[in-house]
Amino acid sequence: MTAATAAVGYPAAFGVLELLGVCQMVFGALRPRLERARLAYLAAVAAIAFALTAALTARVTVAWRWLYPLGLRYPGFYSSDYYPVFPWAFLFLLGFCLGRRMAARREELPRGAVIAAILRCLAAAEREQDLVAKALAVDIAARLGKALRRALRRAEEKVVHVQHGAAVNAL
Repeated sequence: MTAATAAVGYPAAFGVLELLGVCQMVFGALRPRLERARLAYLAAVAAIAFALTAALTARVTVAWRWLYPLGLRYPGFYSSDYYPVFPWAFLFLLGFCLGRRMAARREELPRGAVIAAILRCLAAAEREQDLVAKALAVDIAARLGKALRRALRRAEEKVVHVQHGAAVNAL
């Protein structure tokens, strides 16, 4: 990814795909311990750690070029797609906590909340000129639209089937 984006003039150093890959591997290895932890405490620690590391990594620069995946940028660092491990791994952990809570209660996110989150992502991507975030938000919106159309089609089929059954029973 890094070489391909650099070739077209938009170098991407440790982008969202690399972040997700690292998080999947690390959290996969830690999953047994994370599942035993109390979700409320884990979420609180993750939220505080996210805020602290976001503030720290935004202000700190280091001389070592190889620390940028951890969030420690060097002077002159530029990337068109940059999501370092810290603070974003803590946001990944918050998502893990939310997913575990919702799975335990057999809940789903309200569709309105999903659509609102997509719109907020698009607005943030527009402000930051982040092409990858825009592409991901548009892809999610398209997939959500397809899923909604399928659900509506199934619901309409059920209504027609029920109406047809009621008409047959009336005869």
